Amino acid sequence: MNIFINPDENRFRAGWRIAAQLFLMYLIGLLLVLFTNSFIPIKIDLLGTICIAFGAIASTVLAAKGLDNRPWQQFGVIFNKENVREWAYGFVLAGIAMGIIFAVEYAVGWLTVTRFGWQQINASHYVLTFGGYFLFMVLVGFWEELVFRGYQIINASEGLNLPDIRRKQAVLLAVLISSVAFGIAHAFNPNAGWISTLNIILAGAMLAFPFIVTGRLSLSIGLHIGWNFFQGGVFGFPVSGMPGRASLLQINQQGPDWLTGGTFGPEAGMLGLLGMGIIIGMLIGYFKKIRQKLTIYHSLGIYSANSNDTPDK
Repeated sequence: MNIFINPDENRFRAGWRIAAQLFLMYLIGLLLVLFTNSFIPIKIDLLGTICIAFGAIASTVLAAKGLDNRPWQQFGVIFNKENVREWAYGFVLAGIAMGIIFAVEYAVGWLTVTRFGWQQINASHYVLTFGGYFLFMVLVGFWEELVFRGYQIINASEGLNLPDIRRKQAVLLAVLISSVAFGIAHAFNPNAGWISTLNIILAGAMLAFPFIVTGRLSLSIGLHIGWNFFQGGVFGFPVSGMPGRASLLQINQQGPDWLTGGTFGPEAGMLGLLGMGIIIGMLIGYFKKIRQKLTIYHSLGIYSANSNDTPDK
């Protein structure tokens, strides 16, 4: 058996494709950092995130053509009116869930609002800062969903679609693999610990849920953007260990870390799990409304070199 090439598909095996895409993503990101850092006076952590985002998008497009032998749109990214509507719907759902977390903490006295964002930052610059934060979270939400949900789940599920493993089992194992990778990627963030890493893994599975049901990334992207933006841009919580300095509400937390998530943010506490549960419940209600069966999308985990299959919307 050739451990590198799948002769039936005439391409590298799934594990090598995933590894190559990740390597290419960080290589492009690093080269962009080295190039732009010489010309643009910007904080290295922000610059690195932006460059990695462009590296992720570029490497996924290149991998689709050079390694996967398919259009990159088959990773669930579609730009049309219906999908933009689902982006917005996911964004609102995440905002509702994060608003409930904020309301619970405020009601029991675990946080106080100390000031507003325009009092923290020069008022004349706050609108630009706030808008820039939103665009930054759009970029982060898009690239992380494209890589961790779109590319990894599709490739891993195809690689695991073996004689002794049913297709649905292969997809669920792929979700587990991508979610663990997602958790590990956030394990080195400031203030991270084993609880935050475990909860991020669960968040990865939550974000994968609408993707494996519809084959589209639109809801996942909207949820991811909304979760981060409302968390750090509106309600003042840290986002995966990063403080929300540009947040609309500036807060002071006093509650127990195992519930609130402390300096890492709600993702490291039980209230973060509550938010994820609320989102799952609202997604199920949405799928019932649009008459979407709660089953794995028909082509997920199946590869065909001649397939032009893309999600329905």
